[in-house]
Amino acid sequence: MFIVNQDRDLIQNMDRIGFIEVRGCQIVTECGTIATYKTEDRAKEVFENMITNLTPAIVLQNVNVPEDMMEKISKSNFLIVNDDVNVEKINPIYQMPKE
Repeated sequence: MFIVNQDRDLIQNMDRIGFIEVRGCQIVTECGTIATYKTEDRAKEVFENMITNLTPAIVLQNVNVPEDMMEKISKSNFLIVNDDVNVEKINPIYQMPKE
């Protein structure tokens, strides 16, 4: 997984990042600041979005899910597939929002 910084001039490999954290209005790694926002609340919102989008999907093959559970699953990082679907590992890229 990769993160593109806010200025679009640096790509960081998530496998080599020791930490990502919010410091005031900034989101930083040990390599430096990857984004700066107008408010700390916006930085926290983007950080939460990163967590959601960078969490790997859990693939469930040939699973019968009760209808009442489908809504919860659709809001999570689960992917339900049949036998005829080829699931491969992907390396998502997260681009820091400009604002």
